[in-house]
Amino acid sequence: MLKYFKHLNPSSFFIVVAVFFQLLLNVVTPPLQAPDEFSHFYRAYQIAEGHWLPEKTDQRLGGNIPRGLIDFSNQHRNSAYNMEYTLDHREIMNSGKIRLHENERQFQDFANTSYYSPVSYLPQALSLFVLKKLSSRVGVLYYGTRLFTFLVWLLCMFFVIRTVPVFKWLITLLILLPMHPYITNSFSADTVTNILSFLFMSIVLKHVFVSEKIRFHDILLLLIIVGLLVLAKVVYIGIIIMLLLIPRGKFSSRLHRFSVLAVIFVFSLSLVVAWSGTIMQFYIPIKDYNPAFKDVASLSPCGDYYAQKDYILHHGFYFFKVIFNSLFSHPRTYLSGYIGVFGNGDIGMPMWIYILSYAFIFVAALTEKNEFSFTKLQKLVLIGAALVAYVLLLLSQHLIWDCVGEGIVDLVQGRYLIPLFPLLFMVLENRIPAIKYNLAGVTVMFVLFLNFYACALIYQRFFIGQAADKREFYCNAEEVDKYGAFKTSDPHVFLNNGNCIRNAMHRSGLHSALISPASPFCFTYRFGDVKPGDLIEIEAWEKGTGALLVIAGSQKNCGEFYFAGTYNSYQDDAGWQRIKNAYQVKPDCDSLKIEIYVWNPGKTDIYIDDLKVRITKFKSLK
Repeated sequence: MLKYFKHLNPSSFFIVVAVFFQLLLNVVTPPLQAPDEFSHFYRAYQIAEGHWLPEKTDQRLGGNIPRGLIDFSNQHRNSAYNMEYTLDHREIMNSGKIRLHENERQFQDFANTSYYSPVSYLPQALSLFVLKKLSSRVGVLYYGTRLFTFLVWLLCMFFVIRTVPVFKWLITLLILLPMHPYITNSFSADTVTNILSFLFMSIVLKHVFVSEKIRFHDILLLLIIVGLLVLAKVVYIGIIIMLLLIPRGKFSSRLHRFSVLAVIFVFSLSLVVAWSGTIMQFYIPIKDYNPAFKDVASLSPCGDYYAQKDYILHHGFYFFKVIFNSLFSHPRTYLSGYIGVFGNGDIGMPMWIYILSYAFIFVAALTEKNEFSFTKLQKLVLIGAALVAYVLLLLSQHLIWDCVGEGIVDLVQGRYLIPLFPLLFMVLENRIPAIKYNLAGVTVMFVLFLNFYACALIYQRFFIGQAADKREFYCNAEEVDKYGAFKTSDPHVFLNNGNCIRNAMHRSGLHSALISPASPFCFTYRFGDVKPGDLIEIEAWEKGTGALLVIAGSQKNCGEFYFAGTYNSYQDDAGWQRIKNAYQVKPDCDSLKIEIYVWNPGKTDIYIDDLKVRITKFKSLK
C-alpha cells in the first residue's frame, strides 16, 4: 500500500489532509474551546470595529462588546471549564442563532488578550468586519471567521511547503501535528504567529540554498514579515537570527549584507520598543485590578510585571535559574502540548502517543533525503535562533504570569513552541543514509492516524464524556395529568404545580407556566439516588425577569444544601430569555434526595416555557 505514496507531492498531500481535518474538527469541536478563546474572540471583534488599543476604565481592561457576543460565549463556557460537561449539536446549532445586538453593549473584561496587537488578529478581524455587515447572527460570524482564518493558514502553509528547499516532508509532518490544526481552527492569536514564523523560515531557507542573489523586493518582503511577526508576538524576534544563515555571496558586497541585516534588526527592535511602550500604558497588575472583576479578568493571581522585572534586575543570576527550572522541571507539559493537548489543556493523549510521535519526528529528520545540507555553523545559527526565542518566551511569561521571585515559568505551553521546534529538528539532518524506506508513505499513514485519534478524543470529551448514565426530559407546559402535574417527554416523570399552566403567552406550543408573587413555585420535581459527582442541569425560557432555577436537598455527611440562580442567559427575537443553572454533587457527599423547581422571588409575573432537565451520572470522579 505504501508504494502508492512514494511519489506523492507533500504540498498536495497537505492540502487534502488539512481540508479534511478542518471539516472534521468543526464537527467535533464546539465553539470557543481553545485556550483563552473567549478573550481572543472579544479582542478580535474589538479590532474589527477599529479599536486597535484596548479600553481601560475603572481599573478594568477590555472593551464594550455587543450583547450577542457575550450571550454566544456564555452558552459554551461550561463545556470549556468543566471536564464533565458535554454538549449536543442541537445546542450548538441553537446558540448559533443568537443575534449580535450591536446597539446593546456591555463592558467585558479580557485583560489577558488586551495587550495583543492588531496584527495578531488580522484574518479574524478582517473576516468579522465583512461578515457583520452581511449577517447579524453570531454563529455566522464565528464559523465564517474560523473558515476564513483556516483558508489563510492553508494557503500560507501550502506556500511554505512549496518554498522550503529542505525537509519538505518533515515540515509537512510538523504543520499537521494535531495541535497546529486545532489552534488554527479557533480565534487564537497563535495562528497568525505560526503563519508568519513559518513564512519567514521558508523564505530565509530559500535564499540560503536556492536564490542566486538577494534583490530589493526580497529584502522588502523579509522586512514586512519580520515586522508583522514581532508585532504579533514580540518574543519571536529571536527567530530573525536565521538571517545570518544567508551566505555573503547572495549579497552584492559585505557592506550590502551588513546594511540589510542591520536595517532589519533595527527596524524590528524599533517596532518592539514602540508597541511595548504604547501597550504597557494600559497594564494593570492584578493587585490593582478592580476587585469586583478580578475573577473574570483572566490574569495571574500573583503576577506583577514591574515587581518581577525589578526582582530579576536585582538578583544576579536569578533568571538563569528560571531558565533551568522551566526547561527541566516539567518538560512533559510543553512536550505533550506541542504534539497535541486540546480543549483548555484538559484533553491529553496517552503517553505512548507522544513518545511515538517524537520518535517518528526524529526518524523523519534523520533520514529525509535533501538536495542541500547545512554547514556546522549554520546549524549553530538555527540552534541559536530557537534558544534566543525560547529564552525571550520564558522572560515574557515570567514577567506577566508568575509570582514575583517564584523561580520557574509555570505556563510554558507546547503550542508556543510551534515556531521554534522546526529549527531544532532540521539540525538533525540526514545522518543515517543506510536506512531506506518510503518516508512519504509512512508519513501519510502516521499523520492520518494521529489526527483521527485526536479527533476521536475531542469528540469523546465534548459530546460523549465520562457519563455512565444520562437522563434527560423536557416539559413545554402543554399538558397536565389527572392529578394536576405537568407531563414531560419521559412518561415516568411528572412535575408538580401544574396549576400554573396558562395560554396567555407561550414560546412553543399553546401554553406556558405563570409564576406570580401569589403562586411563586412551579415545575417541582423530587428524586433520589444521586451520588458524588453527579451533574444536575436545569434550563428554561422566561418572559419577564427574575426567575430562579433552584436545586436543593439534603446530603449525607453534608447536611442540607440550597443552590438557586441563573446563568448563561440570552434573549431571542420574541423577548424570551434562556436561563440555566447547574449543580455538581460534591465528592464527599452522598445525596439522599434532591428537589428542583422554578421560583419567582420578585413582585412581577413571569412566564416560563420549555423547561429541560438533565441528570448525568459519571463512571468515576476525576
